[in-house]
Amino acid sequence: MHDTCPAILSRHEFEIATGVKNTDWQKLRLTLTSSKEDWEAGVTMFEKRVRRFLEPVRVLMMASEIEVRIYAGFAIMALDCLLVETLQSFRIGRSNPLKGNDGYSTQAFVDFLTQRDSFKRDFDSASALAFYRHFRCGILHQGEVKSSGLIRIDIPRLVMPSVDGQSLVVNRRMFHEALLQEIDIYKKELLEGDDVTLKRNFIKKMNEISRV
Repeated sequence: MHDTCPAILSRHEFEIATGVKNTDWQKLRLTLTSSKEDWEAGVTMFEKRVRRFLEPVRVLMMASEIEVRIYAGFAIMALDCLLVETLQSFRIGRSNPLKGNDGYSTQAFVDFLTQRDSFKRDFDSASALAFYRHFRCGILHQGEVKSSGLIRIDIPRLVMPSVDGQSLVVNRRMFHEALLQEIDIYKKELLEGDDVTLKRNFIKKMNEISRV
């Protein structure tokens, strides 16, 4: 779903990020050989797009009402899980599934947690799969963390085993900070790195979002 403003945008235009229309991306015509300035413009569009996840989390974390800060864990984790899948879909150039789970969501989520520098110290394949099933699927589908999993802000590590060993305890503050680090790493790789596949996948995903 895209944010639109019918009174301002034409029938073929829609916002892909705050203040950024699909036609803005289309006009950029980004390619692997585009200038540094054009790549900076494209990455800025991406950055503005992910703010739709980051800004609500920031507001919840900084809320003046202590009840909001304490009990916003589910909302924050739901947004962060969406952000994990968003980042991974950009990295691998994954197309949106036509319906339901296309069979790649689980593996994409596990790959992200076990391969990205900010998470791989804390997750192996088993714990990443448990996080996907108990946290991502539990919160987004049933509004609860499954099994004995818990979301906390006071444990000393990003993730720890639950008391019975059947699930995980996740520090939501550390998890979000790790995601912020991954966004910065991704932007730097796009602007300064030489990974052609990563850049091609970025263009592919932005083209899909903008209906090129």
